[in-house]
Amino acid sequence: MPTRNLSIMFTDIKGFTARTNQETRQGLVNLLKKHDRLLLPVIRYFDGHVIKTIGDAFLVRFESATDAVLCGLAIQEVLRQFNATAAKEEERLKVRVAINAGDVELKDGDVLGEAVNIASRLEGATEAGEVYFTEAVYLAMNRTEVPSAEVGEKIFQGIAQPIRVYRVVQDPTSDQARRLAQCVRLLPSGPVIHGYREKTAASRPGWIWASGGALAALVAVVVFLRFGPREPVPEPLWARPAKLLEAGESLEALNAVHEALLKEPADTKLRDIALTAATQYADFLEKERSPGDALAWLRGQLDQKRYLAPLEERLQLLDARVSMADAMENRRASQDVTLHAWELARKYPKNAAVPYEMGLLLRKRYIVEVIVPLFEEALERGLPANEEMFKACTESLSRNGPEDSNSNQAHDLLRTHFAKERLAWAERSLREGQGLEVLNAWKIVREERHALAQDDGYLKLVLAASGQGDKESIEALLSKGEPARRTQAAAVLKAALEEKLIPMPHDAAVQDALLKYGPPPEAPKEGM
Repeated sequence: MPTRNLSIMFTDIKGFTARTNQETRQGLVNLLKKHDRLLLPVIRYFDGHVIKTIGDAFLVRFESATDAVLCGLAIQEVLRQFNATAAKEEERLKVRVAINAGDVELKDGDVLGEAVNIASRLEGATEAGEVYFTEAVYLAMNRTEVPSAEVGEKIFQGIAQPIRVYRVVQDPTSDQARRLAQCVRLLPSGPVIHGYREKTAASRPGWIWASGGALAALVAVVVFLRFGPREPVPEPLWARPAKLLEAGESLEALNAVHEALLKEPADTKLRDIALTAATQYADFLEKERSPGDALAWLRGQLDQKRYLAPLEERLQLLDARVSMADAMENRRASQDVTLHAWELARKYPKNAAVPYEMGLLLRKRYIVEVIVPLFEEALERGLPANEEMFKACTESLSRNGPEDSNSNQAHDLLRTHFAKERLAWAERSLREGQGLEVLNAWKIVREERHALAQDDGYLKLVLAASGQGDKESIEALLSKGEPARRTQAAAVLKAALEEKLIPMPHDAAVQDALLKYGPPPEAPKEGM
């Protein structure tokens, strides 16, 4: 097989294996398309040749060590510009770039050799957003073009000698950073680079190539003396599990990872793949079989494989789901089911997902009032606020009077976590709502000193619903003004009577006004 001295680059996306558990299959496809659209034009500009892709990883070869390092720096600049426009943290791409140089063997379009193996190991030690490279690259590149700093010596599994590692210094205030930002532009169609290299590889004078060859030979001697003779090395141990996982074979991927971890127990990439594979297979069991099957399987895996310990919280959540489902199936009283939900929340006091999901399960039984405290507990444990929590609060405000304890809990949660959405809901409910939600909406606009709090009609309606309105004003609410406002007033006063918000004897005046001016009573439904 022919041997050449090349620079080898590995890139991969930080947290990609974790994303496979959160994204749909199509979402992952779109993520990888976006990744390729951003990186491939940069690699081509620096005369890089993509040997192969492994999931989210690129293996690239370069003739020039300088071009390889400059390419890594330009990749980070493109991603910096892309991430600056991303609306959400999960939309951002963070890539690590690792480069090594040395003799490689070319076979069937692939590259083999210890230089490749070292680059792969270095990629696992590289920080996201950084460009790391070895001493072999440092000796071969033009150091005036790229500011660098020594990271230190690192020991890699399977490599006899420690490797001295450097990184590109990315100083946003430097002349290099300003020039890079001017030459590298991210357009809607993709990255465009102009003028970053003074001359392309094809236009360099012959004497430069000659001196470059001598330097490459010198580097080869240094590497040989330091690391000894080369032998072809197999693909990284994580490659096969990653391919199985990408193909949807999560259990097979987990088994392959287990075998690989027996050889390299500290490999972080293997551990990431293991966590993703176990999560995906537990999801499959829960959906296709039962939560109980998923619980039993995951409990057994955690007993056998301690590297799956980060899934302990997932095990707790499955246990709570199974227990809650049994309680809801066998207990008729809502109070008993609610107490059981709180028992499970207390059983796992550090797990934010447990009280949240218990609230979601109770919502299926329309126990709206007890959901809000469970969601509040989840928030206190660190779970981010979401739309389900907002809906539960507004549902509670539609069922309870403004001074009810359940409403007060809902108001507190909305005030703390949904200030903007809370006011928008109040505006909409005052104009379009019915019943008790109108009274709770009034409480919000008054607290926020909104213009709607000055509306005389709403003010008189709220006074009437609390027993402070006189007979004439109550009758005016039901007999004068726009039809929609009269209908709304009737619904609010009726709900206030049903909830006993209007004290005696004022309730009699409201009842009389509703009989005289309110809508006709609903006809009884068939079968009643």
